[in-house]
Amino acid sequence: CVGNYGTTSAGPSTLGYYLSQYENLDGWSAEDYLIGVDVVPSLPPLVQSSESITVDLGSVAGLPSGEYYVGFIIDSGDQVAEDNENDNIYLWSSPKITLTAPDLTCGQASYDFLYPGLTIYVQVKNTGHQVAEMCILRYYL
Repeated sequence: CVGNYGTTSAGPSTLGYYLSQYENLDGWSAEDYLIGVDVVPSLPPLVQSSESITVDLGSVAGLPSGEYYVGFIIDSGDQVAEDNENDNIYLWSSPKITLTAPDLTCGQASYDFLYPGLTIYVQVKNTGHQVAEMCILRYYL
């Protein structure tokens, strides 16, 4: 919940959602990954706005495998001049989330043999958290 606890109206702002490899989220370091943004509307004094986001982490470009803290930065674009700019960063210290690299495995496999033909059926499955690039499946006798 984003709230305006000042005495004047706050203009619209952005709420940035992040994954961070460290417990000191600032939104600018190489270990902080922006995973989504919400637009927070103008807020009169003493009014709150509830925000939420659902993110497909497999579609976040450049996000390496590893353990991450989840957090957000209110007014991440510094659009609103505030009395207190030091209370805008929130980071959960636990639980951390773990993202794994692509992990290709066989989902199902079967074959049909009717001489002279051999047909092989394979379902390749990615059990990792990140997108697997195109690969080549080779068949051997």
